[in-house]
Amino acid sequence: MAEEVQGHTPLLPARPPHRYQDRLRPRAAYYHADPSNARLVWDRLPLAVAFMAFFASTLAERVHPKAAALFLPLALLGGASVVYWHLSEVHGGGDLRLYLFVQLYPLLATPVVLLLFPPRYTRGADLVAALLCYLLAKSLEALDAQVYARGGLASGHTLKHLVAGLSAAWLLYMVRKRRPVCPALCPDGGREGLR
Repeated sequence: MAEEVQGHTPLLPARPPHRYQDRLRPRAAYYHADPSNARLVWDRLPLAVAFMAFFASTLAERVHPKAAALFLPLALLGGASVVYWHLSEVHGGGDLRLYLFVQLYPLLATPVVLLLFPPRYTRGADLVAALLCYLLAKSLEALDAQVYARGGLASGHTLKHLVAGLSAAWLLYMVRKRRPVCPALCPDGGREGLR
């Protein structure tokens, strides 16, 4: 059974209340199959890179297209934050400050960017909804044990993964459905965006 690692409640209780629960348990991802700090690197690395890539894309779209030049440096910063945490963990420090900055700064700065700079594409409300979903996911993670204690069915950590997945799906939906706001940005003069 899953043991408590780094303050997370187990995904399921140590003794399943129902004899078929073990069969119904979905096979966890790499980290959750055998939780350890070494495996946590591979759980955090793609997230950190994605947060910073998302932020760089938002800056390029809202502030100025030349901000796209920040994409690679910010994505590398995301990856470096995980490497730094892991190296500090190996040496007994476990310094998460840079990783938390990489995860939280885009979450806090993006609404400011959305308020200060006009959109170049439609469906900006979808971006806000995705951010709210992610904020809810982080709240569920922070309230992990309390959420589990309320019903014993799922921990806040488990629900965090589901809601964070919804956030990512919402972003994909937004990108698929949006259109340029200004017809001058469209190669076809805006005719496709009007359909």
